[in-house]
Formats: sequence, C-alpha cells, structure tokens
Amino acid sequence: MGRHKKMLAAPAAPSRPVSASEVLSPAAVSGFIDGTLSRPRRLTARTLSESERQRYEKLLETTAIQVPHGPFRAPSLERASMVQARSPFISAEVDRKAVRVIARCLYEDALQWQDVDEFRALTKESVNRWLLRQADRVKPSSVKTYDQVLSRAGRVLYPQQFPVRTAVSGSRQKGQRAADRGAAEELYALTPLLSPSLRQTFLLVLDLITGAGLRASEIKDLKGSDFTVVPVGPGHEVVIVRIKGRWGKSRSVPVMDPAKGHRLIQRAQEVGTGSFMPLTVNAQVDRNAVNRVNSALNRLGLPAMDARGLRNRWVLDLACTPGVPASALLRLAGVGDLRVLADQVEQLPTYNSADLAGLLIDAEAYAAEVAA
Repeated sequence: MGRHKKMLAAPAAPSRPVSASEVLSPAAVSGFIDGTLSRPRRLTARTLSESERQRYEKLLETTAIQVPHGPFRAPSLERASMVQARSPFISAEVDRKAVRVIARCLYEDALQWQDVDEFRALTKESVNRWLLRQADRVKPSSVKTYDQVLSRAGRVLYPQQFPVRTAVSGSRQKGQRAADRGAAEELYALTPLLSPSLRQTFLLVLDLITGAGLRASEIKDLKGSDFTVVPVGPGHEVVIVRIKGRWGKSRSVPVMDPAKGHRLIQRAQEVGTGSFMPLTVNAQVDRNAVNRVNSALNRLGLPAMDARGLRNRWVLDLACTPGVPASALLRLAGVGDLRVLADQVEQLPTYNSADLAGLLIDAEAYAAEVAA
C-alpha cells in the first residue's frame, strides 16, 4: 500500500453570507485566517430598549457632521447614533460629540469601501488606523478624546477587542489657577468695545460664570425656563439658575449680585422656553460662544476671557464666605470633592488660632439663634 500525505481539512464555511467589502478589508482577511472573525447581529431600532430608542431618535434630530453632501453622510450619522445609543450614557452633550466622532469615522471608512458598515469601521484595527490618520490633523488631546469615544463605541460591537481599561493611580495635574481678584471687573470694562451681538453674549457669559459659577460647557444648554425668581425674606427676591451638570445631575444656584440677576432674568423672559444664549445666523445654539468672544478680543488686542479661571475664582470666593458650609459649597459648585481648593491653597486666607476660634464661636451662635 502506498504512503500518502495527510490532507488538510478544508476551512469551515462562514455561517452567513460575506460581503465583498468584508472579504477585501484587512481586518476581515486577518479574521478569516486566524478563525476569529465574529460579527454580532445587526443593530436596529427593534434591538434597542425604549430609553435607548428615544436617545437614538434624539441624536438623529440634533446632530450633524460637516462633510460634503452625498449618499454616505446620512447613513453614517444614523449608524453612529444607533451605536452611541447602546453605549453608557454620560450626558446629552457628550452623546452629540461622540456621534460626530463616530459618524466621521464611519464616513471616511465608507469613502474607501463605498458603503457604510460600522462592523468593519469599528474593529480595533480599523479604529487604530483612523486614529493614526487623525494624528496628522488634530492636537494630541483631541486624538486621545477620539480614542476614548471610539473605544466605547467599539465595545458595543466587539467587547473583546475593546476591554474596559483599568484605572491606575498616578500623579494628578493641578487644576486651572483661579483668576486674580478684579479680573472679572476688567473684562466687564471691555464690553463696550465689542459689537452689539458679541457684547450681549459676552455679558451673559460673564454674568453666568461670575454670578452663578457655571462651567463654559454648561452655558450652551441653558433655556429661559431654567431661570426663576424666588422670594427670600421680606422684600427680597433672588434669581435662581437651574443647571444641568455633568453626569446628568442638576443643581440650583442663586445669583446674589442684583445687576447680574436682573440681566439674566430679563434675558430669560425674552426667550421664554427657548435657548437662553443668542443663536447663530443659522438659528443654531452657538456652542463655541466663549471661543468666539475671545477671538474678537484677540483681534482688538485685548486680553482673553479665562472661563475656567473665572469659575475657580468664584469657587474660592464662595469658600471664603462666612457661614457657607463645605456641604453647601459642594452643592453650589457642582463638584464631588474640594480638590479645587487644595489646588489653590496659596490663594486662600490664612487663619491663626484666634481666627479659627472666632469662626467656630460665630458658627455656634448662629446655630443657637436658628434653633431658637
């Protein structure tokens, strides 16, 4: 009997029809070679929960990408919204930014393969190639943000390729330094130099940051209905701003400066339930109001507005206000810890033993008065 070489077993047929683009893509080729190609079932509106479906529909209504008109733009946004609706929710603004990143990734992949396919574009290998191309176009910090967005999106389709990263302890950079005392007054003095439209935006931004401690990212989502007037004691009224903060948490902050409160509530009454900030010529919310004002100031050779520094100055001043407990500071500033104070400790007042004892005596007297 003759000897014969052992014949290799034929590779198993794929369990579903494979498109030409999958066969030709490097990710698919390598997947077929090592036998690891696995494609989840297609995402549709029927696969979404009720809350995910509402989130998906909201994203489709409110998000756009700046790419040429063509057959790939709308499908890229649609598939990106579908994927984002399945990812963990952080905030509405984070959702919209993420969809823009995912949609652009899908769009550029579609230009190459001539069809929109999130399963092909969001493999680890494809994402890494796209990020490498972005590194020549944008800042490293933007590439890092894109990486985080696409990792969350890719985890929806390929959790094994995008494992959750384990947090490691390490040194933390100090927060933005608080603006010097008087910085806000100097900026208010510059408002007459701006055009009427920018002047209004500038005043509103300054009032919101220095009067209620808003972050720049929180300003653009304000509605006129977020402002109310509350009576405080006989003959006194205070404007209250309801702020939709990060992670979906809300807080309410009183505006104690009468002039700032008057301008804010006047604007709120003008817009009703509409957007609080002025709209662009395209009737859209200006999501770069701070940058736009700073560009105008730069053109005039004037100092720019440091929004984060102004907010931190508001926090520090609040922390030094007698009678404001730390628990109230956390609530008003919308923070979970007091690192902002630790980072600026050199700007905080110093107290000797007598000062501290006097503060505690005053606190006890106030508590006794309230209890009576």
